Amino acid sequence: MSYKVLLLDIDAGNVFAIENILKKLNIDFIKSSHLHDLEDSNNIILPGVGDFEEFMSRLNTANLIDPLRNFHELYPEKFLLGICIGMQILGNKSEEGIGSGLGLIPGIVKKIEKQNNLKIPHMGWNSINKINNDLSILDGIDQKNGFYFLHSYYFDCNESDSCVANFHYGKEYPALIRKKNVFGVQGHPEKSHDNGIRFLHNFCNLRNA
Repeated sequence: MSYKVLLLDIDAGNVFAIENILKKLNIDFIKSSHLHDLEDSNNIILPGVGDFEEFMSRLNTANLIDPLRNFHELYPEKFLLGICIGMQILGNKSEEGIGSGLGLIPGIVKKIEKQNNLKIPHMGWNSINKINNDLSILDGIDQKNGFYFLHSYYFDCNESDSCVANFHYGKEYPALIRKKNVFGVQGHPEKSHDNGIRFLHNFCNLRNA
């Protein structure tokens, strides 16, 4: 097994910025949307911005729906990270549109609740609170500084232990979710300076024993 990282590029995310970080970290990676590269890589990053339905449509065009939907069973030795919309499509469905998500982490994507004078979309820096202290992907992260966020929808987990870190914006929302070998982060590591660089470093170096 090669430990090469796959940056999934389906023309729906801030791939260039993540690519620059991986280069800075001297990570052995490939940028591709081909199934054979998914099969040959150990750690897969799925970045995304924009609309839930459009993102799923792009995955479908790339013939990646079925292999990703069955990621737990097909690739138990690999790790998958979804960023922003890439995180939200890990769930079962979204209020943003019709159609199913990948169903890798049980949950529904919902509109952020309007409260007092809070603006939607939620935009800017926000601290995070780590719930699972054994999660190495957050090693070295400054939780007070947290991540940079830009989103109008959030992931409502069906299983409480799927949320491993949260952020506060009027109420608590998941910042980082996980089920087995699949992770999702709501913030944008590529816009989160040192914390984002460290986070991507940690993910790219995850290994199964």
